[in-house]
Amino acid sequence: REIPEPRALNLLAGLKLKAEKFTEASQLYLLGAQRDPHNLRWYKALARVYLISNQTDRLADVLTRLAESDPADLPSRKKLAQIALDGNDFAQAANWANRGLEIDVTDAELHRLFAEALLGRHNYLGAIDEYRALIKLEPDNPDAQLGLARAYAEAGQPGEARRLLHDVIRDFPDHAEA
Repeated sequence: REIPEPRALNLLAGLKLKAEKFTEASQLYLLGAQRDPHNLRWYKALARVYLISNQTDRLADVLTRLAESDPADLPSRKKLAQIALDGNDFAQAANWANRGLEIDVTDAELHRLFAEALLGRHNYLGAIDEYRALIKLEPDNPDAQLGLARAYAEAGQPGEARRLLHDVIRDFPDHAEA
């Protein structure tokens, strides 16, 4: 069967996506990627289909390809870190969050992801450092302060954890977890 021109293929896939025919849209974008494997546009469109249709495993595969192809692709690295964290793959979550921080060290969300991944890996001192960095970026974030308290507790420093919890209760009395 003959492959349509790229513009027509993209248009048809976009129509399938709009109609929420995710399988057909992904097949068309995959066809475009097979035809022109160096054009990342097809993979970005495919990632959009997988994101909208909640196909996390396939999304992770495509985002990995995008991240590996573009050294400045921060959104893919951030999403990969979140996917890995959600799947309790703390090593991959730490890897992707750290690689994202190499692009933008001021990204608070990446510091949170990295801290949570380090906690999951029982690297409590590393988690403490990441939560501290997060708090410098977002000093009024009670969740960051609670995360830091949790890291201190896990690191065997209950006094510091209690002090932080008292601070959160004092400074954020309406916070649900305080």
